[in-house]
Amino acid sequence: MAKLQPAANWEPDAAYVLDQLRRRKPAAAAPWMRLTMTATILAGTVLVLVALPWQRLWTPKTEEAVKPVAQEPATPVEMPQQAQAEKAPEVPAVTAAPVTTPAAQQLPAPEVKNPSKGQDALLDLPDTEEELLAYLQQLAERRGVSTQPVQAAVTQPQATYQINPSYTDEGRQAKVQGTVEMTITVKTDGTVQFESFKKTLGYGLDEKAREAIEQWKFRPATKDGVAVATTVNVSMNFSLR
Repeated sequence: MAKLQPAANWEPDAAYVLDQLRRRKPAAAAPWMRLTMTATILAGTVLVLVALPWQRLWTPKTEEAVKPVAQEPATPVEMPQQAQAEKAPEVPAVTAAPVTTPAAQQLPAPEVKNPSKGQDALLDLPDTEEELLAYLQQLAERRGVSTQPVQAAVTQPQATYQINPSYTDEGRQAKVQGTVEMTITVKTDGTVQFESFKKTLGYGLDEKAREAIEQWKFRPATKDGVAVATTVNVSMNFSLR
C-alpha cells in the first residue's frame, strides 16, 4: 500500500491529461457488430408485431357479445292497507252452481269393487255377453233411447188379375166342395210360381186350382221401395152353389 501511494511532492497535471485525451483516436467499431445490432432490432420488432392480438383489436363486437347489465328487480313499495283497499275495487265472488241432469238422462253409476282405491278401482262390469247386453239395454232405457231394431218398410203382394178355377166332371158328380190351399211365390215381375199343396180335395180339383193360380197377376211386394220376391199361401174355394 505504501508503494502505491504517490510521492509526497506529486501534483496532478491536468493540462497533460487533457492533451493526451485529445490525441487519442477512438477505436473503429467492427462492421459485423453493426449488422448484428441491426438484425436484432428488426427481429424484435417483427416478433412484437406478430404477437399483438390484431384479430381482437380489429373485430367489431356483435350484439350477442354485448350483454346488458343485469338490473336488480325493483323492490315493491308497501302501501298502507287503507290505500290498497281504496285502489283495488272489490270483485264479488262467483260460485259455480252444480249442473243437474234429469233423472231420465242420468247414467247409472256402476258399482266399484274396491271403494278405497277411488278412481283407480275397476268398474264392476258384467263378465258374460248376456249380462253385458242386459246392462246396455238398461242403460239405454234410462237414457230414453229405444232398443227396438228399425224395421224396413215392407208391403205385401196384391192381386191385380184373378180367374176362378173350373169344376171337373168327377168333382161335380161327386158333389165335392171345399178349399184347396197352395204355397206360391210371387216374383218381382208379378208372375206366379207354384211351390206346393197344403190342402187338397182330389177329383182333379187340385190341378184346376193350380192352373188358375198360375194365371194370376200380382203387384209384387216391396222392401224399402224395391220389388222383392215373396212366398205366400193362397186358398181357392170350390162350391156348387
